[in-house]
Amino acid sequence: MRLQIEKPGKLYIAGEYAVVYGKPAIIIPTSKTVKVTIEDSPAYILGEHEFDRDSFEGIDDVYHRDALAMAHAVVGSASRPYRITMESDLELSNHPKLGFGTSGAITVGLIDAVLRFHGMDATPLVLFKLAVLAQHTRHPHSSYGDVAVSAFQMPMVYRRPDVSAIQNQSPQDIITSPNAMWTGLKIEPFTMPDVPLLVVHTGVAANSQALVEAVGKHRHTEAFQRFLRLSEALVKELVDYPDRLRQMVWHLHALLQGLQSLTEVTLVTPEMERIHSRLEGLDATMKFSGAGGGDAVIIACKNDETKAFVKSKLTPDFTVLDAFF
Repeated sequence: MRLQIEKPGKLYIAGEYAVVYGKPAIIIPTSKTVKVTIEDSPAYILGEHEFDRDSFEGIDDVYHRDALAMAHAVVGSASRPYRITMESDLELSNHPKLGFGTSGAITVGLIDAVLRFHGMDATPLVLFKLAVLAQHTRHPHSSYGDVAVSAFQMPMVYRRPDVSAIQNQSPQDIITSPNAMWTGLKIEPFTMPDVPLLVVHTGVAANSQALVEAVGKHRHTEAFQRFLRLSEALVKELVDYPDRLRQMVWHLHALLQGLQSLTEVTLVTPEMERIHSRLEGLDATMKFSGAGGGDAVIIACKNDETKAFVKSKLTPDFTVLDAFF
C-alpha cells in the first residue's frame, strides 16, 4: 500500500497578531505544498531513520514527533509499520524559512497520512483539531491559522478557538464527536478577488514565536486594545468588500506599522522598506504576511501588467514567487 498526501502552506492577508487574541483573520493557502508519502515497510521509518513506535525515539524534529504521536494516539494498537518520506516546496535551498507555515502543513500532512494508511479518513475539522492538540503543549500562544489552512485547503476567515476548548480535549473526544465545534472557533470560506498578487521573500528569516511573545507583552494596554479593534474592523471591511483588496493592503500595512511603533518591536524590516520604496508611483501595495520581522511580504497589483513590471523591478535583489492558489 502506498499513499501520497499533499498539504498547502499559508499566507496571512489580514489579521496578524490580532488573531492570537480572538479576533478574525483572513488566511489563504499557497500553491506550494508539502507532500507526504507513506507506504508499507518492515519497520517504522521516517525519512532515512527508523524509530520506535511507542517512544518515537529516533525522530529528532519535535513537530514530526508530536504529529506522529498524535496520529498513533488515534490509531492505537491497530498500528502497523510504515515508511514516510516528505518533499516540501515551502522551503528553498537559499531560504531555509519562507514563512509559509511549513510546520503546520507537515503536522497536518503526517497525521492525515498515518490515519489514511490505517483506513481512517478524517474530515478537515478533525485534522485541524488533532493538529492543534499536537502543537498546543509546545506552542500554546499560536493562532493555529497555518494548521487551519493546511487542513481545509481554502481561503478562509478564521478565528482561533478558546484556549479552554483546546485544553479540555483529548484525541478520543475529537474522534468520538467529529463535528463538534470548539468554543470560539470560526472557519468560513473567503472569496479571493481577482487581484494579481506576488509574494516576495525579504531574505531574512523571522522568529515568529519570539515576535508574538514580544508584542504580547503590550496586550493589556489601551493602545493595543485599539489595535485589536482596528484590525477587526479592517478584516470585516475586506470580507464585505473583497474587491477592495489592493486598497485594503495599504491600510493593513499602516496598521502593522502602528503596531511596531506601539510595541517598539521591529516588524517592518529595512528589507521591507526597500521593497516598499520600489513600489512608489506604481499601482501596487504591500504588507508583510504573518509575524513580520522578516520572511515574506505580499504585493497586490492593479493588473497583470503592473504585476509583471513589479516582478522585474524586484527580481534582481529578492526572491519573487507566485505562491497562491
